[in-house]
Amino acid sequence: MKLKNILAIGTLNLSLIGSVFAGTLNPAWHLLPEDKGYTASIEKAASSDNLESIESFLDIYTGTHHDILEEQASYSTDKGDGWKVKRVRTWLGLGASGKIGVVGFGGGKTVKVDWEPKKTAKSNEIVEEDTADVVLNEYTEKSDLDAQIEPIIKNLVKSGKVKNEAELRKNLKAKAVEFHEYTKGMYSVGDSVWYAKKLRLDLTISASGKIKTFVVKVGGDVRVRLEWVRLASKSKDKARADKKSIIARSTSKLITKLSQDLTAATSSVSGKYGFDLSEVKLCLGMTAEGKVVVASVKGGINPCVYFGRQRITKSDKASYAIGNDDTFPMAKENSEGLFEYASKNKIAYEKGSKESIFKVDRKKFRRGIQKAYKFGMKFAKKVTKKRYAKKKWGIKVVKPSYSLSVSGSVGVAKLSGKAELELVFKNLAM
Repeated sequence: MKLKNILAIGTLNLSLIGSVFAGTLNPAWHLLPEDKGYTASIEKAASSDNLESIESFLDIYTGTHHDILEEQASYSTDKGDGWKVKRVRTWLGLGASGKIGVVGFGGGKTVKVDWEPKKTAKSNEIVEEDTADVVLNEYTEKSDLDAQIEPIIKNLVKSGKVKNEAELRKNLKAKAVEFHEYTKGMYSVGDSVWYAKKLRLDLTISASGKIKTFVVKVGGDVRVRLEWVRLASKSKDKARADKKSIIARSTSKLITKLSQDLTAATSSVSGKYGFDLSEVKLCLGMTAEGKVVVASVKGGINPCVYFGRQRITKSDKASYAIGNDDTFPMAKENSEGLFEYASKNKIAYEKGSKESIFKVDRKKFRRGIQKAYKFGMKFAKKVTKKRYAKKKWGIKVVKPSYSLSVSGSVGVAKLSGKAELELVFKNLAM
């Protein structure tokens, strides 16, 4: 591949959000009801599918990538240079004013887009940046967990990246045990199409052995990833025996509600334009009493649950029915005007010193998921236009991130905001 093509692709991924290669998203899509400047009703914002404000941006974005990648493909057969591009990843970011555009590697990621050659072998793999250091499943006992943790501690100390072995062992083992308790509540499947297939916790550890609350930097702190992966889609017998702790019981209750909400919200959607909603990520938190809630990932150390889809032969739709006052708990960082909004709209909350727990309306959350689905499909529609049918490259995965309102509605996450929710759209043809 020629140097100019490498530079052209790099330029796309390093463009700043204020460049001409940007668009402005309608406020109804990124402002949450409790945000300053919000004027639309919750109902109007939830039902709105008008994305005309970024039509031009998406046209430029899609066309430019197709052109550059198509040109690059013409050089990929040159065996002399030894280079072959397998994947191009673009990150889009959203500013506070709603301006959306390509951002560099250091910025927050509002939408992650993976481009790949169309003629590669079809795979269900979703590319991850890193593998897990500790892997659990429904059969993992505490002794198995300890057996995986100890070598990590020894290796980190031996490498010199962590100096205080005692502090590292205390903090890492405490978090690992807490994570293990979360996993015991992950078995609620029932007849929901969506079920918890994976739980992940990323820990950033300083040289002193302390677990930190900010994102790891290149060449800086150490990151340790804990991951629980379901081996069987339905494993209830062991779950009943294990659900003893407050954390496990609370996790199970929340996962059941979220599974039902995702199933109900997406019951009428199917793969459009060759794309399908294949995964949903929500991050969890815990109160001082051990109650598990939906939580923001920024500034905290929280595990994230990944919901996958399963085929079910029979569905009891009555189980998805909810009352007008049915809610699930969500932690939100205290901010100006938040409690005034909650009180005005009769949203119950338990106020804390730094963050508070709000009772989120499940009906509005379901409508929010439906709206988020429309946003993902907007990308799919653009990239699958007829004029691109013969192009050698296409989008394999689109991952838009969202912020969740205390009312239950959602908005596309801003660079400085908190992404509590992520949807994964996969190209069924790639």
